[in-house]
Amino acid sequence: MEGLSNYTFWKERIKLVLQVNKIWVFTKKEIKKPTDPKELEIYEYLDLTVRLIILDGVKDALIPHLSRKNNAHEMWMDLQNLFQTKNENRVLVLEDKLKSTKMIKGESVTSYLTRLSQVKDNLATIILTISYGDMVGISLKGFTEE
Repeated sequence: MEGLSNYTFWKERIKLVLQVNKIWVFTKKEIKKPTDPKELEIYEYLDLTVRLIILDGVKDALIPHLSRKNNAHEMWMDLQNLFQTKNENRVLVLEDKLKSTKMIKGESVTSYLTRLSQVKDNLATIILTISYGDMVGISLKGFTEE
């Protein structure tokens, strides 16, 4: 994971890897450590496996911060707190930009539509797709009377 730009995609990939390995539960909630020695050994192995998968998928700059967490759930929640809220705010800003983008006087149609497409593509990186019909409507509203 690079950071905010691809957190949502990274999260979905890691979630699937953890689900396939039947260890997703370690991120969803904090699991109490068992007292039985055999169960504790299994718990620690599974928690370490989840932590390894998470750390293996992030940029090196995040590793020192995440490695101080006590368990996989804390790691997951920390990443969510760092990136999830910022993505929600970013969606609002990009949606507003998409709706308020207007063709500049003297601008070519190609240039205007390219600017709109860039905003649409930025929204798509956060898993918010705009339908073809919506894009046509937004594009037409932004044309000037020139």
